[in-house]
Amino acid sequence: MNRTHKLIAKSLILAAAAVGVAGTTSSQAQACGGAWVPIVEEQIDWRVPGVARAEKQMDQGKSVDAAASVVRMMPHIKSLKMSEKKPLVNRAMRVLALSVARNDGRLDAAKQLPASIQDTWIGKTKEDRQANLAWASDVLRKTAERKQDDPQAQTELAEALARVDSTQKEAFQILDKLAQKDLIASPEGYATLAQLKSERGDQAGTKLALQRCEAMAKDKALCSSIARS
Repeated sequence: MNRTHKLIAKSLILAAAAVGVAGTTSSQAQACGGAWVPIVEEQIDWRVPGVARAEKQMDQGKSVDAAASVVRMMPHIKSLKMSEKKPLVNRAMRVLALSVARNDGRLDAAKQLPASIQDTWIGKTKEDRQANLAWASDVLRKTAERKQDDPQAQTELAEALARVDSTQKEAFQILDKLAQKDLIASPEGYATLAQLKSERGDQAGTKLALQRCEAMAKDKALCSSIARS
């Protein structure tokens, strides 16, 4: 074999070796699950903006729309538990519970909720309404326990308790204590206090609570409608 043939043979051997190394590297990369270029799949939880939107609807007085939105996002919400590890669930439960309380245990949302997820929320029967209010009271009580000394949480709890005969006394005590320090956090809270004071024959207290409600409310009719319910 002359010098030229030797150089050609050597080049072919080196080329074959290079191909083998490249193949091995490729196989290793695949065996590692594509470790060299990791694939990141972004997952978006649409409930995050959904719950924020429901909270905004509550602030705008659209409580039924807010509640229906929550039920559509979390139709199994009754089976969920409040937890420090699940702040989104806690917020959603608070919106639904407050809406249930402000609507006396019935949500006029039959057109917004498919029949398969309406459960008791529509409040067709007295038993359904009682079950809804019991659930709402429990959720708002747990919220108030987690947020001790929070006037808003206390106010919302009292709103729910006032809708149940057996807890109206507790509701009055909470709201009356808050009112003495001018800490009732919503016009609905003052309207509820006005109702409770009226039932106790406290005309001056009823008038004062209604005045405070009207000073806070965007629509003064809200105050008299709750106080008379």
